[in-house]
Amino acid sequence: MSGVRSFVSGMSLLLLIGSGLLAGMLYLQWHEDITSHYRLTEPTADDVAVKQDVENILAFMPAPLQSLSEITDRPLFTEGRIPPEKPSENPKAVAANVPLRLKLEGVAITPESKVAVITDLQTNELLRLSQGMSHSNWKVTGVSEESVTIQQGGREITLTLEIDESPGSGRPKVPFKLPIRPPARR
Repeated sequence: MSGVRSFVSGMSLLLLIGSGLLAGMLYLQWHEDITSHYRLTEPTADDVAVKQDVENILAFMPAPLQSLSEITDRPLFTEGRIPPEKPSENPKAVAANVPLRLKLEGVAITPESKVAVITDLQTNELLRLSQGMSHSNWKVTGVSEESVTIQQGGREITLTLEIDESPGSGRPKVPFKLPIRPPARR
């Protein structure tokens, strides 16, 4: 029975040594640069430039403290926190000086209402404005079949409908009129 014990003890010792060697090999492979062993050619100037670009991209650049002056001057969690100073210019006066960039897309006239379909070219927003409605302090004062008149203070602008009459457009001539029939009475 002593022979079996010595065999088991010897095998345990061999397994322990083999496990230690395997762990050491795994550690070396994990921390070793694998690209240096498998490179077939010398690095080119392009490879070096790409590596430098990647290092530049991954480099962390903290924001300068001067850009954080709003935070340092007015800490968030203090009892005496005050709101930021308001801008000195009147925003309505600034909006009045901005040129209006609108394009008339279409007009819908019914016995009950007159609606202009206008694109605001600054925001690329499609607007449906009835006569009397406002947009950016401009009021729609008149809607006709081919134009729309908008007014702000003493300024007045007339937007005209651009008609695409090219033969290859495949569109009907605009503006076109559809007969409007009064609803049938029951």
